[in-house]
Amino acid sequence: MKHNDSCGNYALIGNPVGHSLSPRIHEQFAKQLDIPYSYTLLEPALADFESCARDFFEKGGRGLNVTVPFKQQAVAFADDPSAAAAAAQSANTLRLDKSGRIAACTTDGPGLLAALVRRRGWDLAEASILVLGAGGAAASVLGALLEHGRGPIFIANRNRDRAVQLCARFADRDDCGRLHDCQLSEQELTAVGAECVINATSAGLAGSLPPAARAGLQSARFACDLAYGRQARPFLDLAGECKVENLSDGLGMLIEQAALACAFWHQAMPDTEVLYQMLGEEN
Repeated sequence: MKHNDSCGNYALIGNPVGHSLSPRIHEQFAKQLDIPYSYTLLEPALADFESCARDFFEKGGRGLNVTVPFKQQAVAFADDPSAAAAAAQSANTLRLDKSGRIAACTTDGPGLLAALVRRRGWDLAEASILVLGAGGAAASVLGALLEHGRGPIFIANRNRDRAVQLCARFADRDDCGRLHDCQLSEQELTAVGAECVINATSAGLAGSLPPAARAGLQSARFACDLAYGRQARPFLDLAGECKVENLSDGLGMLIEQAALACAFWHQAMPDTEVLYQMLGEEN
């Protein structure tokens, strides 16, 4: 693909995307960095990701944010996926390089840690962590969790085979044997006794909870839902009932991953504090 040295266009591609806060976030980053880049929304049909992304870049686009359900396809689409994106089989940021090749990375995991550890001050270095769910959301943050801490990480899923497969995918990055699979059941989650519980399931989309979530939260000091706003409320309300002291939804991760995506495109890191003030931090 031909690279254009102008500021160019940037966009979020997903289905659906109409609810996204990304345009507001990147508008603020563009002003802050004095980089006049435009940012739009692309919502192709589920079968049309590759053709839509290719058309975007061929018409002068410079970078894409990628959201559900296209993060896995984004890795296959890229010419040069990062090691983290390849391991996660998930990419949320694409960039057209000067060579005309498409580079891909995932900023979800580093964004989550920036929100929880750097900004909120959560001490997760030695904490045992329970991740509820073994789908794409869990995969996108698992590599960063492995790099950051030293405590055990448990992947719990209703279909245990998926948890086993996710642990196996990251086995070569798990030098200390920190990864463990478990069933999403009251008995197993009670036995885990995790200090930090991360909800990476989509249960909140239906206003519901992952199975056995209450059992998983009984020993926790930290609880985070990767969703934000209304979708995170069932899990965070339950965590509050279980007396978990430190709560967070996924808004911080959204803001911080967007800043890292901006840096991937422009080699300049924006200040995220203005976004927290603008969008409001609930937890």
